[in-house]
Amino acid sequence: MKFLTIVVAVVLMTVAVIAEEQYTTKFDNIDVDEILASDRLFDNYFKCLVDEGKCTPEGRELKKRLPDALETACAKCNDKQKATIDKVIRFLTEKKPEQWKALQAKYDPSGEYLKKYRSEAEKRGIKNLFKKHCFVIVDEWKRKSEPLHIKSMRNIRWNILLCAMLNE
Repeated sequence: MKFLTIVVAVVLMTVAVIAEEQYTTKFDNIDVDEILASDRLFDNYFKCLVDEGKCTPEGRELKKRLPDALETACAKCNDKQKATIDKVIRFLTEKKPEQWKALQAKYDPSGEYLKKYRSEAEKRGIKNLFKKHCFVIVDEWKRKSEPLHIKSMRNIRWNILLCAMLNE
């Protein structure tokens, strides 16, 4: 009887640990296509992520889990969550490069994760992830009509150099 109690306790502890190793699935059925198709909905989520607006419960959960997901290569994500991430990244890089740049500035200012996940992104069909980001930087640099301060020029040059390194 003692042995059975110990086995049951170990099984329950294992189930609890496994459950903690996955992100919640309660938001997996959200219609991401609807969010991406609606400027209003998209802007609400975007503003939540960059600390410029209120967060829905889903937005709070995403914001809470995003740093860990970046750090661990989404190890706690299920297949549906990974597919959703791919869809959102494609949308951002193709349709909303300014917002992609803002998210990168907040969650990956050094470009560490872009470089780390480049080959994985390409395997998943996300090919222009880095070049589009670089084009945004170069376009921003070209649009500057006022004289640039030395510090601004250094930052722009550094970002262009970083893009060149990422695109090697």
